[in-house]
Amino acid sequence: MGISVSRNEKRGKEVISRNIRQYAEKNGRKLPENWEENVLFTDDYMEGGYGVYSEKIAETIRKVYDMDAVPLDMTYTGKAFYGMMEYLKKQEITGKKILFLHTGGLPLFFDFLEDEK
Repeated sequence: MGISVSRNEKRGKEVISRNIRQYAEKNGRKLPENWEENVLFTDDYMEGGYGVYSEKIAETIRKVYDMDAVPLDMTYTGKAFYGMMEYLKKQEITGKKILFLHTGGLPLFFDFLEDEK
């Protein structure tokens, strides 16, 4: 499931599908029939759009850092992690192993810490 921090759902699915198609072509892979139906991407958790974050995002960043010492930023990873957690709740997904891809953003985490003072 892709959780968007900036792209609307339609555009996000287009970009992901194009990248998968290019990868398959480059590597001589055949994609299964109707594979695009399995591209899952949502813009439900953008919390105001790119570069904007809510107190819910800030709470998520604090909680994850306090519990696991994993720094998340307010523009990318914090928003995506918050979206993932909300998606899991909404879909009632429990008892599963979940992989979250942390894409960086460490300098923005320190900006967040400065704002917290």
